[in-house]
Amino acid sequence: RFKSEYDYERGLEEREFSLENIYILNEVEDLRLQHQHTWNWTSSHQFQAGAEVMYLATNYIVEDTILGETGSGNNIDGGAWIPSLYLQHGYSPTPKWFLQLGGRLTYHTEIDEWYPAPRLDVLYRPSEHLTFKGYAGQFYQYISQLIEWSNFLLSSPAWLVSEGEDGIPPLASSQVGAGFTWDRKGWLVDVEAYVKDLTNLTSYSSTLASTPDLEFALGDAFIQGVDVLVKRRWNAHQRSWVSYTLSSIFYEFPELQQEIDFFRASHDQRHNLQINHSIDWKPWELAIGWIYRSPKPFTPSIGNEVEEIQEENERFWIAFPMLGTINSENLLPYHRLDISAMYHFKWGD
Repeated sequence: RFKSEYDYERGLEEREFSLENIYILNEVEDLRLQHQHTWNWTSSHQFQAGAEVMYLATNYIVEDTILGETGSGNNIDGGAWIPSLYLQHGYSPTPKWFLQLGGRLTYHTEIDEWYPAPRLDVLYRPSEHLTFKGYAGQFYQYISQLIEWSNFLLSSPAWLVSEGEDGIPPLASSQVGAGFTWDRKGWLVDVEAYVKDLTNLTSYSSTLASTPDLEFALGDAFIQGVDVLVKRRWNAHQRSWVSYTLSSIFYEFPELQQEIDFFRASHDQRHNLQINHSIDWKPWELAIGWIYRSPKPFTPSIGNEVEEIQEENERFWIAFPMLGTINSENLLPYHRLDISAMYHFKWGD
């Protein structure tokens, strides 16, 4: 069970002071019951089958209060039972090859739809130290992270369960990846390249929507990248490792008014580098690490739209920030140096 709360205040001093309070509550409940059975038919064939029953429920509350008086609000709650069956077959025709073909069939009780998800994994090991790998598959997620491009300049992620024809559809992802692993004489090199195509991403915006009555905007995401890991064990006391990721994440939301078709995701960081070294020198353990990440994008403010409100003998103003093109500018790069030392005390004999 997960719960998050946000409480924001904003104001504008213009002759008089006006204050707006925005309260957001998000609750997620996830219950699962699973059974799995593995059957080793022969040394070359292995079957695995199982069943799972999942219950997902979410509650999302937004309350907008101006000068102590409730102005507007929204409450979105829902739940769904989601049973599924899965089966996979592992086959090793030779000691160098291993293939695994499987799939999952899921039924969404609220949407009344079946979702088949086939998957394939391939391993080829030409030598004791080298392994090639590849995979492809279809995946579904029945709880979505709703990104609200809000008019108070704070993106508040919210989790909502997919349900009903007019609600949020399940998130679908097609993935393909390939790589290799090399392990010899204290060295380990692991490289993997991947491409992911996501559909039914869900977003909401009161400032960027092309129509005032639009509640949810559906979009797509395209992810591609390469992960590299290099580890080296120098001796029994020292080891080093370097990890690097080159990736890009782009969103497309046709229903949002934008000058460009695609824009960067808020968590898109092109380069991610981490370097670590540790020494186990009893009774001391020493470690040093450095992290570098490319800048995250953000949506710039291009000014404020001030609305005057007159109530009896009272007059006040509310400022609504105007946003530019989504994620068109960058924050500063992120880097961090960590140094740690640990001493092990020995008590008694």
